[in-house]
Amino acid sequence: MLSLGGFTVGFAGGTLLLHDRIPAPRFNFVTVDRVGASRQTGFFERALDQYFQRAVRPTFRVARPVPPYIDRTLRYLGFAPREDALEILAGRRIAAHVPGCGTAHLADDEDAHDLAQLWVGEKESPEFASALDILRHHPNPGEALLPVVVDDNGERLGAALIYRRERRALFFGVSTQPLARGRGVATGLVRYAIRSRLGGPRATYALLSDSARLTRHLVRLGLRRLRSMTVYELGADAQLSLPPVPPLGPPHWRPPRSAPAG
Repeated sequence: MLSLGGFTVGFAGGTLLLHDRIPAPRFNFVTVDRVGASRQTGFFERALDQYFQRAVRPTFRVARPVPPYIDRTLRYLGFAPREDALEILAGRRIAAHVPGCGTAHLADDEDAHDLAQLWVGEKESPEFASALDILRHHPNPGEALLPVVVDDNGERLGAALIYRRERRALFFGVSTQPLARGRGVATGLVRYAIRSRLGGPRATYALLSDSARLTRHLVRLGLRRLRSMTVYELGADAQLSLPPVPPLGPPHWRPPRSAPAG
């Protein structure tokens, strides 16, 4: 995320990730670490202030089991939990017998703009495509970005980004076209990347899954669950309500225009 132009803000109890030029939930979220019940009001006020100043709708990621007071506070603020957990999985090898769908391969430069629309809306896609181009062709030392796509008879079924740094490779933005879901597209992406050693020799691969079905397939591939989180998000009809701005008037006190006599 940081390599794509985002930045983090650390508070006692959690970390914020922001990308105000790409206001999508996967680029703007709060990871809640350890927030005590007596300190949660200040934490959530400071966190939300960072996003609402930028008119960005964040999500909150809370490690399971979620403390009851955190759950109550987020619901009170209008955030509802998603049904499926967000799972972090990792591994070095995969099972050879798990099938996938379509043919996976590295994407070329001409696909950059089309790929951007798989992960963000049309409004944000130019900014995201530019960020992908910068990271892919002008990376910092020791890092690389590898876009991978899955095609079937000329049809684009899905894509993923692989961020490689040293001996670690992170799958980001595994995305499947709606009509191709449930056909093993994401499984094919992961299988291709690991078996092709896109992360380098003896690399460890990590992936975030927000689908229970995908998590089951990834476990069958041989990846291990490392952490499970609940994601809280605002409803589609939620709106930011700001208090009215009072009219500007003359100051209540004015400094003297001249020194007092005597």
